[in-house]
Amino acid sequence: MRVVRSLALLLGLVSLPALAHAADKYPSKPVHFVVGFAAGGPNDIVARIFGEWLSAYLGQQLVIENRVGSGGMIAANAVINAPPDGYTIMFVAPNNAIGQTLYKNLPFVFLRGHRAGSRHDAADERDGGAAVTAGEDGGRVHRLR
Repeated sequence: MRVVRSLALLLGLVSLPALAHAADKYPSKPVHFVVGFAAGGPNDIVARIFGEWLSAYLGQQLVIENRVGSGGMIAANAVINAPPDGYTIMFVAPNNAIGQTLYKNLPFVFLRGHRAGSRHDAADERDGGAAVTAGEDGGRVHRLR
């Protein structure tokens, strides 16, 4: 489990320079970094340390928002319902994936990154649930084959 988390963090850190290079005007306004944990806790401290580094790296202010409740599902719902412009990101922890199995009536599918009942649900059944990724063209979701 520790290896998986380390690899995910490493992959995220390695991909940041490519994202910053590909979008030369991003970010042009403050980025909201949503944390689903209480302020002052260990996850919040890690998010703030990472946020400080990311803010310096991107050259833009990073606003840390603590949205506490339902095991991080309130924060996940806020991020999924935010405009898909790349200015709202989330500090993800294992509880977000686990919450999908605990709460049966969530208005979103966390592991797929879209709202439940959206047009992507039918496509998931058709193509066996291919992974999705956000694109650079207005935040549209593209399927990875």
